[in-house]
Amino acid sequence: MFKLKSDNKDDNHIFVVNVSPISRYHTLLCPSVDKCLPQVVTKHSLKLVIDLLLGAEDRDLRIAFNSLCALASVNHLHYHIFIEKNNLPVETVKCKQIKGPLYRFEDYPVPAFCFLITKRSPKVDEIYKLIEFFLHNSIAHNIFVTRGDCIRGENLDDDAVYRFLIWPRKSSAGVKQLAAFNVATCELSGWFAVHSTEDFYNLKAEQLENELRKWKIDSFEELCEQVKSLY
Repeated sequence: MFKLKSDNKDDNHIFVVNVSPISRYHTLLCPSVDKCLPQVVTKHSLKLVIDLLLGAEDRDLRIAFNSLCALASVNHLHYHIFIEKNNLPVETVKCKQIKGPLYRFEDYPVPAFCFLITKRSPKVDEIYKLIEFFLHNSIAHNIFVTRGDCIRGENLDDDAVYRFLIWPRKSSAGVKQLAAFNVATCELSGWFAVHSTEDFYNLKAEQLENELRKWKIDSFEELCEQVKSLY
C-alpha cells in the first residue's frame, strides 16, 4: 500500500494488504523488509511500532505481534495493524508492579506482563529487555499494544496512556484449524475470531476463558522472579 523510509534511506518499512484479515482495515506492517528478517522482534522494529502508535493519536489503533510457536503464520518479520472501535478487556485489567517499569495482570485467564508507555516515556529499552529474555530462553510470546487505563496512581491524561502487553505462553506448532479457536494475540486480548455461526451464538464467556487458560505457561510465578533481575 505504501512504505516508510528510515533516515539512512536504505531501510524500507512497508504496509501491505493482509490476504487473511479478521476485521476491516486489518493490515500488516513489515519492518526492514529488504533485510528478509525472520519473525523475531528487533529493537529497531519495536521502536518503529511504538513511534507509529504514539504518533497516530488514534484511540482505535492497535498493534499486535505473534512470535514463532505462538501462532505466527509466516516466518518473516511483521506486525498486525488493527482499527477497532470496541473497548477490549485488557484495557482495564488491574495490574500489580513486579519491579521498576514492569507490571503483571492481577486477575486474567492468562497472565501477562505490562508496561505503561507514553510520549514522554516510550520505554523501548525496558520492553526489549524482556523480549530479549524470551528469545534467549525460547519462550513463545504474543504482544498487544493498545490505549488503556493507567496502571499506576499517577494523574496522567487518559489519551496519552498506552499499555504494552506481553504474554509468555505454551508453544504451539502445526497448521491453524479454522474450525477451532486459534489462541493468539487477539484472543488473549479478549477479541475472538469465531469461524462457526453455531459457535458464535452458543459460546459462553466461561468457555472462552477456559480456552485461554490452556495456553498459560506453568511457571509464570517463577518467571516473574527471574525477570526481576532485568530491572
